[in-house]
Amino acid sequence: MQESYVKSVWIAYYELEEFTKGSDEKNFRSSISKAFKHIHELGFNTVTVQVRPCADSFYPSSYFPSSIYFNGEQGSDMDYDPLLIMCQSAQKYKLNIEAWINPYRVSQDNDYTKLSRDNIAYKWHNSDDKSDYVKEVNDKLYFNPCYKEVTKLIVDGVTEIVENYSISAIHFDDYFY
Repeated sequence: MQESYVKSVWIAYYELEEFTKGSDEKNFRSSISKAFKHIHELGFNTVTVQVRPCADSFYPSSYFPSSIYFNGEQGSDMDYDPLLIMCQSAQKYKLNIEAWINPYRVSQDNDYTKLSRDNIAYKWHNSDDKSDYVKEVNDKLYFNPCYKEVTKLIVDGVTEIVENYSISAIHFDDYFY
């Protein structure tokens, strides 16, 4: 579906949250389908979706827990795959879909207790030898890319997306760092 130009609608995590929170798979499919249909009808050819806002994900991941913005609790069970459904809907309406991630941002505040116990940032923070892998900056938490394990996590997370989903691009949101 590649075209010579990109005309994209960006869907941030807080907008995506409106589709997922308290929604089952059927309602999510319907809502996303309507949104993507409208995007297509307006002449756009691409949707850019924020699928990893804070060391969490809007898809089942081997590396990151489900997003707190999926249903209000990081690490809660996902009974459907929002990214897969969005890829299917994008294909239906002849839209490219691009995955937008925040590679280093762990949380919007400095409260580790809000992180899932399965979140690698939580585990690193509580370890004796890897606590520097996550840093607090301006009352927020970030992965520290000075460490090979951190950069490997970022690469593995990107690889997981491109190997499992029909996406056209990965966007790194990095203005925080």
